[in-house]
Amino acid sequence: MSKDLNVFYTYAYLREDKTPYYIGKGKNDRAFRRNKNNIRPPKDISRVIFLKQNLSEEEAFRHEIYMIFVFGRKDLGTGILRNRTNGGEGTSGFVHSQETKKKQSESKKGKPSYWKGKKLPQEIIDKQIETKKRNGTARGENNPRAKKWRITFEDGRVEIVYSLQTWAVNNGYNSSSVRNLYNGSCTKKHKDIVKIEQYDKNGEIIIISEEENAEKLRVKNKKDREKYQKNIEKQREYQNEWQRKNRHRYYKKNKEKILERQKKRREEDPEKYREYSREHRKKYREKNREQINEYQRKRYREKRKKSN
Repeated sequence: MSKDLNVFYTYAYLREDKTPYYIGKGKNDRAFRRNKNNIRPPKDISRVIFLKQNLSEEEAFRHEIYMIFVFGRKDLGTGILRNRTNGGEGTSGFVHSQETKKKQSESKKGKPSYWKGKKLPQEIIDKQIETKKRNGTARGENNPRAKKWRITFEDGRVEIVYSLQTWAVNNGYNSSSVRNLYNGSCTKKHKDIVKIEQYDKNGEIIIISEEENAEKLRVKNKKDREKYQKNIEKQREYQNEWQRKNRHRYYKKNKEKILERQKKRREEDPEKYREYSREHRKKYREKNREQINEYQRKRYREKRKKSN
């Protein structure tokens, strides 16, 4: 359907001297994404220009071919563009037939993945680590922003680690329990870990007093209680709502059981049953006052009609 709409455009990437080095056709944000031939858009967005807009796909292809012909291609020695084709060869909106999909599926069956049993070269791994360090997305010791921790074990061993959570997961410890041991929420040891301390930026251990630990624990417990109370209230609301909606169904299914139960109560303690039923009727009337009044009016009208 998008082929019939005028949503396509032609665009150019300019060098610093304002001469074009690539001509393309696209829609949406195509002009700002890297090309399949590894041709990148300029870092300065002002050097991405739209040549023509609101075109159909055919018109965009024709204009792309014309502009590439005018400026010429570098690889053919006819001009200044880095385009590898003469344009007009895009496959936007192309959908493979079921036969083609089936052939592709069968050709790949039984063949192992390209990366199975292979490892990335160490040079590429080092480059990836450096990039992650620059971006601040590296984990553990490789992350320059990772916090430094001192862990003391039962046997007197001391270990210095970075990124407490990652270390705990990699070494078979529960990350929440480890964190609670540091916060003071867990006063006992966790497995063979006795104590956890954190270093500040200057490389000194942050000392947390017992009062601060107690305050943290108090705040945490308060939050947990509030959360638990909210969950219980939600559960009750849901249960009451469900009962209200399904009460008539339950009554139809279990009518005999309910009547038997009422009969037993009446026989065991008639006075108590009368009191209970009186209170129940009173509550029901208070809740459904308008509905009862409407029902009574309706019955009154029907009686009058019959009498007339």
